[in-house]
Amino acid sequence: MILTPDSLLIRLIDSESASVNFWRGVFVTISVLSYLVVIEKVRLWHQLKIFNRYDYLGVLFFAMGSLTFVYAINNNNVAITLVLLSTASFFAAIFSYFFLREPVSFSMLIGIIYCFIGIFVMVSDSVFASESTSSFSWLAFFSALLCALSFAANLSLSRSGKQTHTILSFGLSGIPIAFISVLFATDIWLRPEVWLWMAIDGLLVIPMSFMLMLIGARYIPAPYSTMMIQLETFLGPLWVWLVLEEYPGISTFIGGSIIITTLIVVNLIKLKSQ
Repeated sequence: MILTPDSLLIRLIDSESASVNFWRGVFVTISVLSYLVVIEKVRLWHQLKIFNRYDYLGVLFFAMGSLTFVYAINNNNVAITLVLLSTASFFAAIFSYFFLREPVSFSMLIGIIYCFIGIFVMVSDSVFASESTSSFSWLAFFSALLCALSFAANLSLSRSGKQTHTILSFGLSGIPIAFISVLFATDIWLRPEVWLWMAIDGLLVIPMSFMLMLIGARYIPAPYSTMMIQLETFLGPLWVWLVLEEYPGISTFIGGSIIITTLIVVNLIKLKSQ
């Protein structure tokens, strides 16, 4: 739920992808490391000395996911991007089966399919609109696909329990994000009026939502974690509608209803089976 305003905040910031990613990386690192040192009393230097390859792999996945997400949102048809991002549930199910030896239940598989159908209904107007291909970008297309892969891999990695400190890996990912972004940014400085939105996104929304998802991924299968992200797909356009008055269309409400119903039913089945 905390993650759902992310797309709205990116729209409000309205700057080039590299600049947005740079400050997201800087703010996320500051926020997460401050939390670990002040609240959790983590000794960073000691923790870094015992970092293993899975921790560094988590840093790579986080950085890759953030960089590709912002680029895909800013440079391609939003409808196509949302459909591609929804494939994270399928990737998570594949990773969990082959790498974690976790079977994919029938209800989970059906739930993933219905979530995908709901998202496709939401974006159907844009996908089939005659002018939709005008903003199509193959680079942004593969960026969205890579983002879905990275996100699914990260939650599966967190689920595996092989990392020494999952949240620290997330916090450190802001460093490569900022470094790579500054190489491509024409001007990293944002307009004065959007710094508040950037601070809210980078210091609160992204750190809090991802830390909660990483904690949750330890206790529930990765495909369930990625299915929860479909809430952003439904609620994100609603926040844009409320703030920027961009009506999302009736298909958004129909598709969103399918997603919400699916999440409720699948989780009730999971609870009943336990």
